[in-house]
Amino acid sequence: MKFLGYMVCDGNFFRYGKIIKVTPSLLIYKRYGYVYKVYKINNLRWFREIAFLQHAENVLRGVRQFLKKVGICELKSFSFITKKDYTLDGDEIVVMDDEMEYCMLKFPNLDPVVELEEADLEGRVPEFIFLFAFLNKNYVVHRDLKEANMMFHTGIFSKKLFIADFNMATLNGIKNNKFATRSYKDPILYSSQSADERADVWSFGVMLFHVLAKIHISNILTETQMHDAEHLSDLLLDRPEVQALDENNLLVRIMKICLLKYEFRPTFNQLFDMFRHEFPRRLGQILDGVERRSPRIVTIGDPEMKKMMEFLDHFAINTVEKYYFKNLMEYLKSVASVKSEEAWYSVYCAVKTINDMRREEIGNYIVTYVQTRRQIITKHQLVESLKNILVLCDGDVIARMN
Repeated sequence: MKFLGYMVCDGNFFRYGKIIKVTPSLLIYKRYGYVYKVYKINNLRWFREIAFLQHAENVLRGVRQFLKKVGICELKSFSFITKKDYTLDGDEIVVMDDEMEYCMLKFPNLDPVVELEEADLEGRVPEFIFLFAFLNKNYVVHRDLKEANMMFHTGIFSKKLFIADFNMATLNGIKNNKFATRSYKDPILYSSQSADERADVWSFGVMLFHVLAKIHISNILTETQMHDAEHLSDLLLDRPEVQALDENNLLVRIMKICLLKYEFRPTFNQLFDMFRHEFPRRLGQILDGVERRSPRIVTIGDPEMKKMMEFLDHFAINTVEKYYFKNLMEYLKSVASVKSEEAWYSVYCAVKTINDMRREEIGNYIVTYVQTRRQIITKHQLVESLKNILVLCDGDVIARMN
């Protein structure tokens, strides 16, 4: 889409700055010193991205001083506005008469990475692997690692690389679904097998491949080959461009491990351990201090909670999601009144949206509720409840779920 350059659209809700991206449900533009990401409220990616960004920022707060060269793009604020709706007609924005509610996320203005160079990664890879491992251990899997989601901030003395776009992030545990960009997608995700954060390790390996081999895999592989979990690893590692690389180079050694078959591939935490002796000692000490994940076991003693769980049995929910629901509900009950079935359903929607993105349209949840309970819940009710959940949790819903 050709939406670069400055545009003014008087009938819509902004006098635009420089438009970066526009889709039927998402607008990204730059104005003055900030970048704004604007979601139509119907698409629940706004809820997901806020939850994951706030959680990532909170867990990283105590270790930021050790991350000199990489970080995550900071969410400055989020707000809700009602303005003119728009649609797309080819490359043209068409302003509608109806109004639409939007969620606006505000980010610092960083320079997008056009193309990563080897020099950009040298010295940064230990912090990269640490950052991903640390986030994974704190229930954040990015799920869309690629060069396009890297941003630079150039300071007086240094250039720092930031990871952006957390609207496809997930808690640990990945089903085969539409997550990840095609060229970077772990082929195991095309099978019926569930996967974990090792799928992100593959994406990181593909990114290293592009930088080191200086060729994009979409230019050398067919669609069928990119889906082939059994042979894709060998197809890439046997390429002459890879064979010609210095096998003693740290980036090359890391890339080759990242591109192993799923069953042989390490997690980011295991990858860090493999190269621990070459990485800063303090980063390893921090990772060692993060508690291992505990089993998700739901125990119910409270009669009211038992009633809520019986209500949940009318909907698609697994044991892990019941665990998340119970924790989140217990927190919300301590700060607000959450007594109606509509309120319980809103908490269910919050958990499902964070844990399983496949139903990202709010209309899907409304249809499910009406069909299952034979009662009406409106889009406005559900959206307002989700906003309240964000406010009551200070944005960090994930911390209250775990």
